[in-house]
Amino acid sequence: MSSDDAFGYPAGLRELAAERGVKLGEEKLASLTAEELSLRSKQQGLAEALDAGALAPEHYLHDLNEVMEQYLSTARKLLGVADYARLFDSPSTDPQGLVDPDVFMREERLRSRAPTRAR
Repeated sequence: MSSDDAFGYPAGLRELAAERGVKLGEEKLASLTAEELSLRSKQQGLAEALDAGALAPEHYLHDLNEVMEQYLSTARKLLGVADYARLFDSPSTDPQGLVDPDVFMREERLRSRAPTRAR
């Protein structure tokens, strides 16, 4: 998880936007930050459910993709298509491909066989 800057925004978001020529303004930055923090919270909840065995790995991937798609879709609405494409380096709101299901499932099988689950 990234740290926050002095204004409570995820570190690097303002810099990334400037680097990619996206003018966020304080209102858009605050809205995007709120969405990102919500995303982090949802991801954390999914990870905890997975670790507790309350969520199967396949359902975790499905739910994670849904959460990511919701975040990306909201970000695209906030930013507009052109700024969204510049900031996220893609015009798509489809999260498929962000997590390789085969790699994740292989890692999850290895992790579930580990003698201890320290997290």
